[in-house]
Amino acid sequence: MLIKKRVKSLLLVICLCMASNNALASNSSVQGKIKRLIQATEEQYGIPSGLLEAIAFVESGINNHAINVAGKPVIVTNNNEALKVIADAQENGIRNIDVGVMQLNYRWHSNAFANIQEMLNPKRNIEYAAKFLLRLKKEHGTWYAAICNYHSSKPNHQIKYSYKVVMRWGQRYAELQSTI
Repeated sequence: MLIKKRVKSLLLVICLCMASNNALASNSSVQGKIKRLIQATEEQYGIPSGLLEAIAFVESGINNHAINVAGKPVIVTNNNEALKVIADAQENGIRNIDVGVMQLNYRWHSNAFANIQEMLNPKRNIEYAAKFLLRLKKEHGTWYAAICNYHSSKPNHQIKYSYKVVMRWGQRYAELQSTI
């Protein structure tokens, strides 16, 4: 009887591990698609290679379902959950909501989208972020200043953020160089 219980427990653990590996592989596959979309967008808009990806990594971990409500990340696994979190936040009067892979702030950027579903769409989210970053570069003169202002126009919010992005960008640049 004890052996049967142990075998059942072992089989359960193996099944859970396999399910976990499948979920990780699926997430990795989605992340790979998003990275390719980011790279194509960088190329299309003339953004330095790896910069938009570095911003996405710092902002969301390259997670297309990423939501941040009033400065607190909320873990969701699909668009329906994300839409519910956003609707609940709005019903509670919260307007400081960051949405999607590029963490676009709902208060400041939602008017560029037909609806919140479009704002969550990875392609539209990334494309808008690219255009926004280009506008910031034109307005402030350098990519570094654009990075700082992407996150916030308040200097006290810019230092730590820009450091993270630049470090990630440098790491990504080194990875790209090692493949040449």
